[in-house]
Amino acid sequence: METAYDLIKSKLQLENFSGKTKASVLQDFYATIYLANVAAFAAEEADKRISDADRDKELKYPRQANRNRTIAKLRSIFLCLIMEQDADLRDAMLDKLVVSIAERPVSVVPDRSPLRKPPRKKRFHMAKKSVV
Repeated sequence: METAYDLIKSKLQLENFSGKTKASVLQDFYATIYLANVAAFAAEEADKRISDADRDKELKYPRQANRNRTIAKLRSIFLCLIMEQDADLRDAMLDKLVVSIAERPVSVVPDRSPLRKPPRKKRFHMAKKSVV
């Protein structure tokens, strides 16, 4: 549950709003939640493909889709994906995204605790909002 909050708040920058009005804040909130849901779907599908490919391999650690890469890949096609009217073409775009994500999995190392950097003073700047 906490990794989902980290994904939404840090990686998708939920608190980094593009405007100050109620409408712009709600728009940013719903767009971010929608993007998080599509990213979770794509990562889950990629995880299935990775586990199928790793079934006969003797790996030290299990592998899964890289969530940061999933978000980066999805951001590059997100607008085209939601604007596409043809369902077959939209499905093909999603399938291509899942295949691309599954090509570079990362190992899940148990009890890994990386060094943490000290926090910044201000989390986000108003003019530094990413495009999608």
